[in-house]
Amino acid sequence: KELASNDQVMYFQRMPSFWMVSGFLFVSVTGILVLATYKTPMLFGEEIRNKVWYMQQAADVIRYILISIGLICCYRPLSRAGY
Repeated sequence: KELASNDQVMYFQRMPSFWMVSGFLFVSVTGILVLATYKTPMLFGEEIRNKVWYMQQAADVIRYILISIGLICCYRPLSRAGY
């Protein structure tokens, strides 16, 4: 509880770059899974490949949400304390 109220910790959550980089890193992880399942089709069945593909689609939506949060943070002041 004290950690969440600390301005130095909360400072990172108000930085646009934090949200944008988080979005791209999140999609990169799921992209590796998609690449692995489609490069080795004999190891994974069609059902698993479809599930991984849907997971990638959901990750794309999450990426755009995180990037949007970052863009919103660009136009908001970081804090009243000057951080």
